[in-house]
Amino acid sequence: MRPKAAHLLLISPGAPDGRSVREALADDIRDGVFIVECAPQLVNGLERLGRNQTAAVLLDLSLPDREEIAAFDEVRKTAPHVPILVIGSPAAEDAAPSLERRTQDCLHRHRIDKDTLPLVLKRIIGRQATEEALFFER
Repeated sequence: MRPKAAHLLLISPGAPDGRSVREALADDIRDGVFIVECAPQLVNGLERLGRNQTAAVLLDLSLPDREEIAAFDEVRKTAPHVPILVIGSPAAEDAAPSLERRTQDCLHRHRIDKDTLPLVLKRIIGRQATEEALFFER
């Protein structure tokens, strides 16, 4: 029996990010490992987070409707048990120290490829599942 597909939510204002994420995950999408949903603004993403079982959020820090750290904090508050993969560019590194203490992982846009992205997503989703299992075991 095939495991249920993991729902991913990409919150990003840019269509190129959606295309690059889908291209990087094409094999996993085709195999039913991931389902990718895109939200162009934070408000849309927060609404979608409340509606479905999101396995991970891919969060672009250059959202038009919220500043970097504030956007991250809103997602974390809305879905505290969902891992967040921050997608940024080398120019957004000034926010990195503040986010390192809060996020599961960060990935630069130029590293969104078919080798790196699926590996990072599977790692953060697996880590979250392990942490939840340990919590419920106690």
